[in-house]
Amino acid sequence: MKHDNQKSVTDSDRRSIVATALAAGTFFGLANLACSAASNGSEANTGSDETGGGTGSPESAHVTGKDANVALLNALLAAEYQALAAYDAGISLIETAAKNDPLLDLAPRLSEVAESISGHHRSHAEALARAIVELEGTPVDEAEARARFVPPKLLLEYPTILNTLRFAAAAERAATIAYNQMVEQLEAAQLRFLAGAIGGDEGEHFIVLTALVVGLAAPGPALDSSTTDKLIPTAFISSVDTEPGLKDEVPDYFD
Repeated sequence: MKHDNQKSVTDSDRRSIVATALAAGTFFGLANLACSAASNGSEANTGSDETGGGTGSPESAHVTGKDANVALLNALLAAEYQALAAYDAGISLIETAAKNDPLLDLAPRLSEVAESISGHHRSHAEALARAIVELEGTPVDEAEARARFVPPKLLLEYPTILNTLRFAAAAERAATIAYNQMVEQLEAAQLRFLAGAIGGDEGEHFIVLTALVVGLAAPGPALDSSTTDKLIPTAFISSVDTEPGLKDEVPDYFD
């Protein structure tokens, strides 16, 4: 259903929309992830993604013990599942935008960009789930985690394509920060490597989406279903398991 009676957005509304997303990782639920998960320490539940309301500091030393590391990974996994639900909702908003939306002509390409990023989040989730199983933990249930995602009220009130991109960009920023904090808090080197490989990709998402939001870039005629994946070519900065990293996918920028 098209949103034909779209509300206008004031500068105050726009700042409120972005602030809401930044406040607590509204789109994905990642902003306070590292602090709250680490505060549970070795008492964390290996089969739950509930990270509590702790006041742990991002500067604290890494956690110790298998259970605590599994809890951190499960928190990330739950957030990745919520990211998938969020992108499903965002893609729906883009594809059903109002007829007077200024970015309506770009909707098909922007939807494909969002689908490509969503695919990365699926790869992240699969890698995190494998790491949890290797630690003899139980990955959080995807359906339960996805069900916890609630589309932001302000975005539903102002469902423009640009606002959808704003929320996504703000959430990817929160994800980048959270994964960076996780690098210090996870105990094993291979787990810190995984968090770094994913966090770098979240940073790429943030940069691409922010460039679209502020108008530094716009989808051109060369961006179509066959080239969208080249925008952010890999789901990980370095190769993880059988998934390639940036060094494995070297584009020829002079074609």
